[in-house]
Amino acid sequence: MDLGTKLRFVRKKKNMTLAELADGIISVSYLSKIENNDNIPDKEVISLLFEKLDTPAPQNLDSSTMDDLDEWYKVVVHKESDQADTMFEELSGVISEHDIEEYVRFEIFKIKYYLMVNHVEKAEEVMEGIADYEDTLNVRNFFYYHRFKALYDYTIQDFQSALTNVKKAEAALPTLLVEEWDLADLCYFMGLINSRLRKTTNCIFYTNKALEYYNAKYQYERAAECHILLGISYERIHEYEKTEESFLLADKLAHLLNNTYIKGLVSHNLGYLYSIQNDYQKALDYYIASIEYKKQTNTNVNYTLNTILCIVIEHYNAGYMADCETWIEEGISLMKQHHHKHSREYYYHFYIYDYLVDDSRDNELASFIEEGALPYFEEKKHVDYIVKYAYILGQHFKKLYKYKKANHYYEVSLRTIKNNHHLGGIIL
Repeated sequence: MDLGTKLRFVRKKKNMTLAELADGIISVSYLSKIENNDNIPDKEVISLLFEKLDTPAPQNLDSSTMDDLDEWYKVVVHKESDQADTMFEELSGVISEHDIEEYVRFEIFKIKYYLMVNHVEKAEEVMEGIADYEDTLNVRNFFYYHRFKALYDYTIQDFQSALTNVKKAEAALPTLLVEEWDLADLCYFMGLINSRLRKTTNCIFYTNKALEYYNAKYQYERAAECHILLGISYERIHEYEKTEESFLLADKLAHLLNNTYIKGLVSHNLGYLYSIQNDYQKALDYYIASIEYKKQTNTNVNYTLNTILCIVIEHYNAGYMADCETWIEEGISLMKQHHHKHSREYYYHFYIYDYLVDDSRDNELASFIEEGALPYFEEKKHVDYIVKYAYILGQHFKKLYKYKKANHYYEVSLRTIKNNHHLGGIIL
């Protein structure tokens, strides 16, 4: 970070205007030139400016601390949680706001760390703090900030924003030297985002790039994650043999590594595969196995809610309403235990099915979807559920002979399908 950029960073962090900082030292126009790195002031001016900001003037950067930060980040990427926790505590004790470059890099890496340990709100707080001085970030910090901001967006299921931010990070790559392992992680993440947005060709492209690296380096856990993602992509283009092959290969690697987290992912996606092939019992067996695996890991609650929802849908489609109600209650109970603000979509899902299993509550169901659920999913651009719940509304109003409203919601459903190809498939 250049001297002028550091100065602007500290001034903004102290909520001080150009005029306030310049007053009694130099002119506002001269300070502006310094902050834009168009002019290099003498040491006395530097000292006076930083003294007024109650911050030590920057010295030569301690490269050893930056090396420690980079090592910590690598540990976080590789999900070595115990070591990541230890290093986080150590770094927290040595990094201060006075070492501006170290402090900024530490704050940005904290976003990734907090998301790894499922402290989403803490990650959000850090991002809000960085947003105030985003325009002072150098290219590398800009790259990581938008990359982790995209990861946050992905975690809260705002996939369009995730794509926007990760593209900003990708645009910075030509000017940076990024290690292969870091590029592979970025490619995998871009595969995830594209999968969520049903951009199947892009997903396969980025995921194969990541898989090539992980296979070459014998990183079987990450390779298993890639096989899951490829399996989902093959399912969306109806290559079911390739889908099953990819999932079973991931499952084999998960058992080889005794990785419970990967086992949970594989089981969920195998459940979905057999569900779309109308194998009710096999789908249920895998979904329930996924729930059991997730109970053994520090899994994001939304992933567990997603699998419970799939079980609810499976029972509902098979006509087993008592079992459906049991799992609805399980999902609502889990949701209430965690009070997770980013679990709101499951509030709508579970209560819609709660209404669906009771024919006497049709009018309540219609109001709930029309006034709450559908506007929510339209705002979030969750096209699968716009299609599904608009169609349910169309059926409801058709039964009441309200053909104008019925046709409106059928049209919403059909238009959404036409505008979004390859709907289907679930990824955790």
